[in-house]
Formats: sequence, C-alpha cells, structure tokens
Amino acid sequence: TSEGVKFYAESVRMFQGLSNEFDFNIMYSERGQLTLAHTDATVRAFRQRAEVNKHFGGRTEMIDRQQIRELVPSLNLDPGHLPVIAG
Repeated sequence: TSEGVKFYAESVRMFQGLSNEFDFNIMYSERGQLTLAHTDATVRAFRQRAEVNKHFGGRTEMIDRQQIRELVPSLNLDPGHLPVIAG
C-alpha cells in the first residue's frame, strides 16, 4: 500500500541516522531482500507490488530465474514441486 511504502521508507531514513543520534555505531548497512515467486499468480502479485513500491519511491525490481541464479548461485531453483520462476 502507499502507506506501507511511506512507512518503510521513513523507517529506513530514521534508522540510517541512529548512529549519529546516539553517538554509537549501530552497524547499519544497506542490504536487500529477495522474495521468491513459485506460481504465475504470485508473479502477478509481485509485479503489482513492485509497481506500487516504485510509484511511491521504493527501490523495487522484478527479476527472472536467470537473474536470481546470477545473484544467488547456490540457491536451488527447483525444490520439489515448486520451482522458482521469478523474484
């Protein structure tokens, strides 16, 4: 939701300044998150979520199997009956 994206962005902004505010190294470092899609329905939902995030200033992108393989080479993309199709 737009509110969720704004809340997350503000939370990250506040967290970035905590070391200075408390004069203590909180070991902040920017990371990412990879959420995996196993069905076409999930891919559609992820696309919608990514567009909402981008519209409200979030840094979000959809990636395909090959990009996931390059990003996380050790990840099994075909676990059992639910292969990873996007992220």
